[in-house]
Amino acid sequence: MASGSGRRPRAYILITGEEVLSGRVVDRNSAAVAGWARRAGLEPGMRLTVGDRMDDILLGLDFLRDRGGDVLFVLGGLGPTPDDVSRDAVARWLGRPLILHEESRLWIEEVYRLRGLILHEGALRQAYLPQGALPIPNRVGTAPGFMVPGEPRVVVLPGPPRELLPMEEKVMAFLAQEFPRLSPQAEKSLFIADYAESAVAQRAKEALGFRPGLEWATYVHPGAVEIYLQGDDPAEVDRAAEELEKAFGSKVFSREHADLARAIGEASLARGWQVAVAESCTGGLAAAALTAVPGASRWFLGGQVVYTEGWKERWLEIPHELLSRHGAVSREVTLELARRLKKATGAHLTGAVTCYAGPAQEGDRWPVGTTFVAWCSDKGEGVEKRTYAGSRSSIRERAAWALLALLWEQLHP
Repeated sequence: MASGSGRRPRAYILITGEEVLSGRVVDRNSAAVAGWARRAGLEPGMRLTVGDRMDDILLGLDFLRDRGGDVLFVLGGLGPTPDDVSRDAVARWLGRPLILHEESRLWIEEVYRLRGLILHEGALRQAYLPQGALPIPNRVGTAPGFMVPGEPRVVVLPGPPRELLPMEEKVMAFLAQEFPRLSPQAEKSLFIADYAESAVAQRAKEALGFRPGLEWATYVHPGAVEIYLQGDDPAEVDRAAEELEKAFGSKVFSREHADLARAIGEASLARGWQVAVAESCTGGLAAAALTAVPGASRWFLGGQVVYTEGWKERWLEIPHELLSRHGAVSREVTLELARRLKKATGAHLTGAVTCYAGPAQEGDRWPVGTTFVAWCSDKGEGVEKRTYAGSRSSIRERAAWALLALLWEQLHP
């Protein structure tokens, strides 16, 4: 992240569990916890994954503390099984004994009674917390989380997301108490269509230069690149966002979300327009993205997949002579697809895409990756050529996103 700001307290995350370490389970908790830390005004830093062994957890805690962690989050390992050792590891690391927390014990006993389960020693282990820890009740499962003030602060949370996520309120209150003078940084995002991330970063760097107190970064989403801004001065963050919007112009499709298809729907409704698409190589990928938007039937008429030359002739009446002269993947044919679709549907705006997605075949007129996208509307028409590298599936996906980006630009106010 490009930065000109000073140091904020750092929040580091230790993820435990052999199932996460081995890749059998995907960690989804750390993204949520990092978001909590950011909203509390902390700087999310390192994430470290270790297994269920006591020594590995102790080593992980040492590693994160020694690298300046002000708050250490430990995720997972609080359950009733023998490999749930995070509670014991944290207590040993802090040099504190485990003490029975009576309220947690009563809760665990009640849960087991209501579920008709036999209470065993492993279940009651969950009610023991390091001395001085502040418990976080678990009203979904049985294992309480806990928070320990000190240098560094330690927050230990259960592994199942349905148990961890409801603990946000308690954790945020703890962080606010531990860092009373800390306020969240101002944040803004701009979502850019039809740009490579490297090009977005270069243009943003030219537009913003170096600004003390302002940080920015780029992130890739399907069909979009996000420019994320944060800083201590909300006015400065707003000014930076406005300057970036001027620099990227109509390529900016949202400040709120990364869903290009949704932005097309919002713009279509604002104009009172209806949209339709014709696809060849993409096989309906663009239409699938558009129909994934709730309420798409209010503005999206539909799509046609005209994959072969025969179907282009049959369903959209593309002249055989045009196909023979220029080929199915060409400026001329792609634009004619958009024109014919507009005539057939009466849509205010139509789009079309053709491409060579590979593998290469003898007689191809263009290299693999060559893509044409076209549009036709009440205000005009146009066609553009793109070239993409990568696998067949990657080229098809990028071609579909290029079509959506073109539609967005015609709808942009």
